[in-house]
Amino acid sequence: MEGGVAVPLRWQKERFLVLEKVRLTLRRWNMLARGDLVLVAVSGGADSLGLLDVMAQLSPRMDLRLHVLHVDHGLRPESGEDAE
Repeated sequence: MEGGVAVPLRWQKERFLVLEKVRLTLRRWNMLARGDLVLVAVSGGADSLGLLDVMAQLSPRMDLRLHVLHVDHGLRPESGEDAE
């Protein structure tokens, strides 16, 4: 359950695999260190919110300080609405 909504087991497994792949990639390439401040820029679209979700899940385990910045890239007509 996430936020009171049942999540199918298949999605839970896929989400776990994505989280692990990102975690292992960050560690393999030594991209972040414990205590680092990570700024995640989001536009409100699925890709950037997916990135935010992954980083929000990993930040406590990796002892990261996570900050979020909204960016209106203007690529979609409705992108300005996401800013509000």
